[in-house]
Amino acid sequence: MLSEQTNYRKNIQAEEKVLSTCLNEENSEFFDDIISILKPKDFYLYKHQLLFETISNIRTNNKTLTMESLVEDLKKSSTFDEITLDTLVNLFSDVNTPLVANESVQIVKEKSNLRSIINSLRLSLEQATDETITSEELKNLVENDLLKISNDKKKEFTLNNAVECLKNEFEEQLEGNYREDIVKTHIGDLDEQF
Repeated sequence: MLSEQTNYRKNIQAEEKVLSTCLNEENSEFFDDIISILKPKDFYLYKHQLLFETISNIRTNNKTLTMESLVEDLKKSSTFDEITLDTLVNLFSDVNTPLVANESVQIVKEKSNLRSIINSLRLSLEQATDETITSEELKNLVENDLLKISNDKKKEFTLNNAVECLKNEFEEQLEGNYREDIVKTHIGDLDEQF
């Protein structure tokens, strides 16, 4: 058995910047942009996973995100004690620029991908050492794990990017330069089905 490494790839400050931006924006534009990129599991700290999941629930239910609504939802799910009021106050008081927030999103996702690769390779090494599966099965497992990460990157195309591409294509249509027999939505998985 391999010794457990405790120095996992993480950037707690980047996670906090993402969360504070989600909490401090008046509309949900930033959140709408990142929800296709980040999932709760992408955050290293458990309390950050809980916070992002709660913010997601509030935003997707079109409720107003305030300190009160956040505390209320955390208490309903019995997770408030995991987070603490001090953490929430710090996150609500931290203000970031859009550039810093977007860079932080990419950092959080990159660290999450690195942890996924490390965990996959660690498990594969253990299985190879123990000879519990064949080399072909092991190769397929590693390839599948890496493909999952690769496919996640394709999903990082945000709604704003899709709107921008649609605007550009519409302008090309008006100019008579656009020639395509289907209308793309610029939402990765949906366009692939057409």
